[in-house]
Amino acid sequence: MTTRRMFIAGATCPRCGAVDRIRLCRDGEREWMDCVACGYESAEPPAAEHPPESAPADTTPGAVKWLPPRAAR
Repeated sequence: MTTRRMFIAGATCPRCGAVDRIRLCRDGEREWMDCVACGYESAEPPAAEHPPESAPADTTPGAVKWLPPRAAR
């Protein structure tokens, strides 16, 4: 099975402080982050991808109001 690796833009390594060196890696069974600068590895998922359990996702459909385009000034 192949491992998919994606760099996380703007992420800072908690160990060495390097910016733009953190990768999100997935191999189908597990997900982890690593730093290509110092070798740091963490099995914790990023907080941005997994919202807290107490915050339910809003899945109710909402109305969309279309506005006419503004006239050129």
